[in-house]
Amino acid sequence: MEFENIGRYKVIAELGRGGMATVYSAHDPRFDRDVAVKVLPQTMMHDPQFRTRFEREAKMIGLLEHPAIVPVYDFGEEENQPYIVMRLMTGGALSDKLEAGPLSPQEAGSIITRVGQALDVAHSKGIIHRDLKPGNILFDQYGNAFLSDFGIARISDGGGTLTGSQIIGTPAYMSPEQIQGDKQIDGRSDLYALGIILFHILTKDMPFKADTPAKLMMAHVLDPVPRITKLRPGLPAGVDQVIEKAMQKDPDDRYATGAALAADFNAVLQGKPIDSTATRISGLPGSDSQSTMVSAGAVNESAATMVGQSTPLPGAGPTPVPGYTGPYAPPQPARKTGSFVLLAVIGLGLVVMAAVGGLFIFNALGKESPTDVAAALTHTAPANAPEPTLTHAPEPSATSAEIALPVETATDTPLPSETPLPSPTATPAAPIIGGADKIAFLFGNDVWVANLDGSDLVQLTTDQESKFNLIWMPDGQHVAYISGDCINQVGLDHVVDRVACFEGALFLDGFDISPDASQIAISLNRELFIVTFDAAVLKEARSRNNLIALSTCEHFAPYDRGSNVSSKSVQFSEDGTRIALLRLSPGASGLQEDLIHVLDISACVEKPPSVDSFPATRFTIDNYDVTPLLKTWDWNGTELFLMTNIVRNEHFGSLYFYNMPLFHGEKLDPINGDCCYVAPRWSPDGRFIFFAFQDAGQGENSVTVFYFVSFSSIGSGSQLVPMNLPEILTSREYTEAAFRAAQNP
Repeated sequence: MEFENIGRYKVIAELGRGGMATVYSAHDPRFDRDVAVKVLPQTMMHDPQFRTRFEREAKMIGLLEHPAIVPVYDFGEEENQPYIVMRLMTGGALSDKLEAGPLSPQEAGSIITRVGQALDVAHSKGIIHRDLKPGNILFDQYGNAFLSDFGIARISDGGGTLTGSQIIGTPAYMSPEQIQGDKQIDGRSDLYALGIILFHILTKDMPFKADTPAKLMMAHVLDPVPRITKLRPGLPAGVDQVIEKAMQKDPDDRYATGAALAADFNAVLQGKPIDSTATRISGLPGSDSQSTMVSAGAVNESAATMVGQSTPLPGAGPTPVPGYTGPYAPPQPARKTGSFVLLAVIGLGLVVMAAVGGLFIFNALGKESPTDVAAALTHTAPANAPEPTLTHAPEPSATSAEIALPVETATDTPLPSETPLPSPTATPAAPIIGGADKIAFLFGNDVWVANLDGSDLVQLTTDQESKFNLIWMPDGQHVAYISGDCINQVGLDHVVDRVACFEGALFLDGFDISPDASQIAISLNRELFIVTFDAAVLKEARSRNNLIALSTCEHFAPYDRGSNVSSKSVQFSEDGTRIALLRLSPGASGLQEDLIHVLDISACVEKPPSVDSFPATRFTIDNYDVTPLLKTWDWNGTELFLMTNIVRNEHFGSLYFYNMPLFHGEKLDPINGDCCYVAPRWSPDGRFIFFAFQDAGQGENSVTVFYFVSFSSIGSGSQLVPMNLPEILTSREYTEAAFRAAQNP
């Protein structure tokens, strides 16, 4: 069936087809962005329970918020066919990269780290990928790795009439428990596949090869893991140990988390020692594995059970990752018996399918199918491009497996020892945009930091207490914020410390530090204090008297002494000679309204000169006579201001711009003229702006997306692309951001 539109999405081209879905590139007119739309087979809707299950599972997958998981934007049904909308990736798939040869260990470390953390987040929510392979690891335009198709297999096999008691996966990457049909597999099955992928990345080869699916499955269950250093002698010896632990036959002997696997691998690359104690052996007695030897008597006729004590490697325990607090560890089923019986049947051929009633959905053997659907997400085909050639699966017989995608025979050609390996490629430096190299932002009421391309995402706080007024401290290593009665700071080392606390304060609304770090401005109980920034003394401050003691100008501590200034938030100019103050002021309607007041504080005088006050009579803000509040605002430190009013969800409103020398203000609303926005922020060089946006038309289902765009592009008609940061799914959640000025622009 050909589509012109799928839901609201205008189809551009078909990208590819696989056994379970067809993928199209499409355009989303609401957000003016290109997306990938995966359409599942119409036959799925014949299952009366599928629609309910599809919606439930699609929502679950959509909740997988992590910067290394391809985000799901939407799902729905078009002409009785279910579809899922995802981000369109433009950097190719890992399978494409491996066509050119093995990658450097440093590149492998970056990929495994991101994918490992993404797996941990999904596993913590009880979602298992079950088809992890290079074709499902995609890259954005910056070269960051993303995990795709998370849970698609889960959606496709939940109904009894759809696939029966199937076993889903790609034979070259399937864990032993998948092969044996264990219905209670957990996240450690994905970690087994991640170990294979690491082997594949470093060698462009597979640890196990065979000319039939049955033999390949036998190898996963029985054969020892080959020593990778024999294929690539230049690797550190510890890499063998990491891969062997990841690929243990018994899930209990593997890494507990993907982050732990990545930590050990990166430690080995840095020359750091990891525990050298061997874990259980990877294969049967007589293998060339250097693990602890086990006598043949350890294997009885009922199970190929490995014996010996398992000693975990350092880092094998839980490692903090975004959104994840520990390993996915559901109750473990009792050890199965009869493994050799099952393997014997496998050895006879695919007749095993009749014995276990399983239906196998395979992709490639040894390498992935060129029609891999996930890889298609990485290409934007031109509108006149020919459709991909379809490869039809053979018809199943009563005694054979159903093959949804072609099965290819892997070539058993080791890397020639005389072939020089590619030189390690240095990890690309984090981009500098708008004079900034890092962003700090609020997500889930906690402080996170990342590079501007979304890489190196780190959660710094975990208390989930309300926070606002994010700024980078002068050292560039700490992010300060207001929480309750305190100004706190959290370092990139995750340590939280107090800047100042004012117990019992009615209002602690804002603070800022002057560009030369000599002064700090604090709005306490609606009074403005501009005082010396002495970190040690300020840390002991408890009251307004303590702030007055820090003052070098009595007229600024507090400012306008004895009058009702009603100070809220505050910002210094870029040269520290002026200050902008958000304050409450009597309005024309008789209501107290927010007013931004700019003062010249270059001299210590009782009444510092007023530079400007707005919006007041300068320009009009919608509904200001009813709700005269500015929820968020920012100053570029010289002439230009950004601000938002309140329209919906307590925080979000229209976006306004004000040019102070021209006394000119206007409404921007850069996303198709739609509402609503919050937390606009200028970049350090004043050429880019940040804002968070949610589509008011989506109601309570609206999500908040981050943008960081050139200010000159606003109103030019150019497409604005969201940042590669997690979307906020709770429509009433507040967020804001702060940018660290690049140390070496």
